[in-house]
Amino acid sequence: MLEPFAGRSRVRNEGRRVVRGQRLMQAAGDVLLGWLRVEQDMGDGRRRDYYVRQLWDAKASAPVELMSSSQLAAYAEICGRTLARAHARSG
Repeated sequence: MLEPFAGRSRVRNEGRRVVRGQRLMQAAGDVLLGWLRVEQDMGDGRRRDYYVRQLWDAKASAPVELMSSSQLAAYAEICGRTLARAHARSG
């Protein structure tokens, strides 16, 4: 998406490029994140790059619909700080 503006990435596997970006932004490592390249028979003979991730079944989410306005504001601040930290890590 940014290639027209930032130039072509030095990473030749698009899946690996995405994984590298995600690893830069994550505070903790994700051992279930990876990439692969496959040659699919779609009639064009092209290789396709993918990134893959196994999601944990034990994920939880915050019940925002049950939060008071002050709880929601605090939760939004935490999310904003987390997002800012991730972007700061990636440069």
